[in-house]
Amino acid sequence: MMAANDLSPRPSNQRSIPLQMRGDLVITTSVFQHETHWVVKDPVSLEYFRLDPSQYHVLKLLDSRQTLAEISSAMERAFPKQTWSADSVRHLLIDLHQKRLVVSNRPGQGDVFLKRLRERRWKKFTRVLQNILFIRVPGWDPERLLTRLYPLTSWLFHPLTVAAGVALVLASWVLLAVGFEQFHQRLPEFQQFFSWPNVGLLWLTMGLAKLVHELAHGLACKHYGVECHEIGVAFLVFSPCLYCDVSDSWMLANKWKRILIASAGMAVEVTISAVAAFLWWNTAPGLLNHLCLNVFFVTTISTIIYNANPLLRYDGYYILSDLLEIPNLRPKADRLLWHGFAWHCMGLKLPIDPSMPKKRRMWFALFSIASALYRWFLLFAITFFLYNVLKPYGLKNLGLAMGVFSAVMLVGNFGAQILRIIRESHMKRISLPRVLTTCLLIFGLGCGAWFVPLPLRQEAPLLIEPRGIEHVYTRTAGSLDSMNVRAGQRVRRGDVLARLSDVTGQLEYEKMKSARKMQQIEVSMQRFLDNPAQQQLATGTLNAIDEQIEQYEQRLSQLVIVAPCDGIVVVPSPVPAPNRSAADDRLNGWSGMPLDAQNRGSWIRSGTHLLSVAPDDRFEAVLLVDQAHRNDIAPEQKVAIKLDQRPGKVFRGRIVKVSQRPRSIAPKALSIKFGSDVPTVTDAQGREELSRFAYEAVAILDEPGEHLLAGSRGKARFAGKRRTAGQWAWRWLNETIRFRM
Repeated sequence: MMAANDLSPRPSNQRSIPLQMRGDLVITTSVFQHETHWVVKDPVSLEYFRLDPSQYHVLKLLDSRQTLAEISSAMERAFPKQTWSADSVRHLLIDLHQKRLVVSNRPGQGDVFLKRLRERRWKKFTRVLQNILFIRVPGWDPERLLTRLYPLTSWLFHPLTVAAGVALVLASWVLLAVGFEQFHQRLPEFQQFFSWPNVGLLWLTMGLAKLVHELAHGLACKHYGVECHEIGVAFLVFSPCLYCDVSDSWMLANKWKRILIASAGMAVEVTISAVAAFLWWNTAPGLLNHLCLNVFFVTTISTIIYNANPLLRYDGYYILSDLLEIPNLRPKADRLLWHGFAWHCMGLKLPIDPSMPKKRRMWFALFSIASALYRWFLLFAITFFLYNVLKPYGLKNLGLAMGVFSAVMLVGNFGAQILRIIRESHMKRISLPRVLTTCLLIFGLGCGAWFVPLPLRQEAPLLIEPRGIEHVYTRTAGSLDSMNVRAGQRVRRGDVLARLSDVTGQLEYEKMKSARKMQQIEVSMQRFLDNPAQQQLATGTLNAIDEQIEQYEQRLSQLVIVAPCDGIVVVPSPVPAPNRSAADDRLNGWSGMPLDAQNRGSWIRSGTHLLSVAPDDRFEAVLLVDQAHRNDIAPEQKVAIKLDQRPGKVFRGRIVKVSQRPRSIAPKALSIKFGSDVPTVTDAQGREELSRFAYEAVAILDEPGEHLLAGSRGKARFAGKRRTAGQWAWRWLNETIRFRM
């Protein structure tokens, strides 16, 4: 009887668990949110795991002899405030086994680990496909290199060096803040900056900047006594750079040291950016100036958009994770978001990992949503960047295809998560009413976005000008002899405003008059000699000379500038003094305003805007409407106007005229190079050429503008045609990326 009882199968909780803790694990303690945790390092896979006290206690109990019941009893004694059922202990054991922190003497474990290895490799491959714009290539162990470099660079970690670097960075920020308008004006236009060969220089600059960035991480690890396991090559938007694995910093108990290691790369890049900003600001245009702008652009933009941003899993993310003392911040936030989605949209209550945050779960879900939205924004921004950079070389569709592929992979990942939830639930507890409600809500939002028309206001830059103003331009080149009027002076039609002189043209005119007299004598002589053939030839030459004299007389008459109408003299915007050599003085010899006394005797080019004549003291707004919004504006349409001169006042007006022909030249006052926000490129004649065609529209203000100044800048807002949200989105995509399939 006793033998029969011994041979009967024992309950599962009475059987010994064939698991024991691995003997090669490296374990240290660390404090997270005022609670001691254990950080476990797997020296084989170089993976790190944070275990809470209950997880670590279970791990220590595993010796291949303990039963589930014994472990449950031990956990109840160690943690009496918690309830420990067999299922809760079993979940802990499964978690430890999946993390490969335990080994088993049971046969068949190799197949299990092989299957998990293949699953990890497949997940890694799919992550690469989801993010083809950032690809990491396996690297090498940099320990020997860092050991040689650290003695040479240890002075960089001295407090005085750090303080000097901080002072330099702050000084550069002050410089850019004080001279922001000049800084903005000196920046090149997009197509100028991202054109060949500067694209090659940008790639090289990014590679070198990231090399220094990653070495800074590795050297910081050496400074604080932890290991740097790997440095490898990565391709960020197909630009070569490096990455550095500093996971060993988790073995540091002090979170501020971990934060300093994570921020070392950004600190070096920001310091390099500050040096580049000073050099760019204080050097003349040339190769050095251009390279400094490249360095400033790469180090600043990459730091802000990528490294410092906690929404991406780069330096800023790990710094935030340490500040909050929550390792694996985004995976936990994503898991909480999917748990919420499963419950509210599908009626599924998924089991929650005990290591998940128990407070402020809504903030974690919002963090996950913000991260996803930012990844989508970044995907569109990079696609737009690649599209515009590759467009001049006929490869625009390549950049578009890469962006579409990445978007498809992100959508596929979303679908895979839903399928995983359904598979885990086995379709047993799904709430059909919630699923139908979710589908109807999504369908309703989609229909609303596609069928319900919405108004959207458009903006256009503007200049304030006197109504009916007549602009006076030089019709021929010459030296400014005299200006007979001043700003605000009332003149009559035909009054002489200014006189130019052209000594060379006057001498040529006198020579032609002398040549005419000589040719008249030649004609008379041939007539006297009765030589009809020679007389006809001489007469033809005389007629040609007369035509040239008439042209010179017309040109010289244009040197006298007269008023085109009755009105008040209005001066144009001042022109900055050019950088010129002595050889250029004749061509670029004036600055400020032509009415200035300092410009007397200066050479004035043909087509120069000398002044304007306003018939009265009423004003109008001249709008520069982008070609994409041409059909959204029409005569009699209402506009709201805000001027830089009076930012607190909103003026009302109406459109009275819209030009039918586009213009490619912008007023200098509206150019980004002169403090406004219209992107332009300076052409060979010194004019500001628009990057896109625009149309001119004139608006009359509803109220008198006694306190307005001619030349004031501002913005006009007007209601565009009503379109659905889908149409607005498609219009925005076409305007931004300018699809041409």
